[in-house]
Amino acid sequence: MGILRLSHVEVRVPDLELATAYYTEVVGLYETAREQDRVFLKCWDEQQHHSVILTSEPTYGLNHMGWKVRYREDLDHYTDRLAKAGVDVVRYQAGEIGPGHGEAIRFTLPSGHVMELVYGMQIVGNLLPLVNPPPKPINMVGFAPPRLDHIFITCEDVAGNTTFLQEVLDFHVKVCLRNAKLRSLLQRKPTDWVHSCN
Repeated sequence: MGILRLSHVEVRVPDLELATAYYTEVVGLYETAREQDRVFLKCWDEQQHHSVILTSEPTYGLNHMGWKVRYREDLDHYTDRLAKAGVDVVRYQAGEIGPGHGEAIRFTLPSGHVMELVYGMQIVGNLLPLVNPPPKPINMVGFAPPRLDHIFITCEDVAGNTTFLQEVLDFHVKVCLRNAKLRSLLQRKPTDWVHSCN
């Protein structure tokens, strides 16, 4: 049972074509699907359908962040825990949110950020051949990250949001810095060496 890792983010952008060019030519992501007002992208070593969704909207920002769960039953487990915490949850069937998307639940954190837990996103494979693969694909453009694995979010009530993530969603505090600003570095499981959410 549990949340495994960051699955994807949906980012709103005013100029979809310009943002798509930036994310593919400078960042080095690969386009996996396109709709009229959305483009789905992934990093070269990711197996799932997408890790970044660009959505055409008037302003820049984060629409939602998605986290991968291990089992379908995890969606039920966290739906129950969120309901007990007084959080409204919306459930989606596989493919309902977009191409390649798995079964999911969405809810809003105390900070106002929309979070999603997703199970069973379509597996499309990475960009390496199955036989004698090189360490990374040849002829990549941009800095080409192998995977998306961090997200940085800001909020007014860092302590409250941190407590919610720990108590309801089983995140673990790695470091909590207090000076002019309070910052929490959280990780998904105690054995992670890196943080998952700020």
